[in-house]
Amino acid sequence: MENFQMPSGMHRVVKNWKSPKFFAMPAGAFVPNTFGREYKSFREAAFREEAFARFGLTELFDEPSNPNFIGHHYLDGAFTHEHIDLTPKGFMHVRANWMIQKPPVGGNPILDGVTVEVSPGDLWICFASEERHASEPIAGGERFICSFGALLKRPKDFSLQRCFSVLPCE
Repeated sequence: MENFQMPSGMHRVVKNWKSPKFFAMPAGAFVPNTFGREYKSFREAAFREEAFARFGLTELFDEPSNPNFIGHHYLDGAFTHEHIDLTPKGFMHVRANWMIQKPPVGGNPILDGVTVEVSPGDLWICFASEERHASEPIAGGERFICSFGALLKRPKDFSLQRCFSVLPCE
C-alpha cells in the first residue's frame, strides 16, 4: 500500500530494547524457506506483549497464520523478498521484530522502500498488511530475528501520519 503512513507520534525503532542474551530459542526444527533462509514458528512468546507495548499497541488479537517466528538467513545473498502480508477483513497485521544477530553486511529491514538501520537488541515495528517490507541481502555472517505477530482492529477513521523516528530504550 503506497500511501501507508506511520501513526502520529509512533516511533519506528526502539534502540537497545533488549539484549540478545535474553533470547531463548524455542523448541522445534527450522523449516526451509527460500534460498539461504529458514524459519521456526511458535505460539507462546516471552516478551511479546512487552514488545508491542513499547509502540503503544496493547489491544492485540492473535495472528492466526504465523503468530510468532524465528527468521534465520544463513547464506550470503539471502534476503526476504518485498511483500505485503494478508490479513482478515477489518484488521491490520502488525509485527514487532527483535534483531537477535546481524551479519557484518546487510540484514536491515526495508519498509516501504526505506532501509531502516538496526543493530542486535533493537526492536522495530512493521505494519505488515499496510506497507511493503523486505530485508537487505546478507554477507559474512548470519541473521536471526524474533518476529512477534498480532492483529489490530482497523479503525473506521484510519488516517496515519508518517513518522520514522528512533526511540532510545529507557
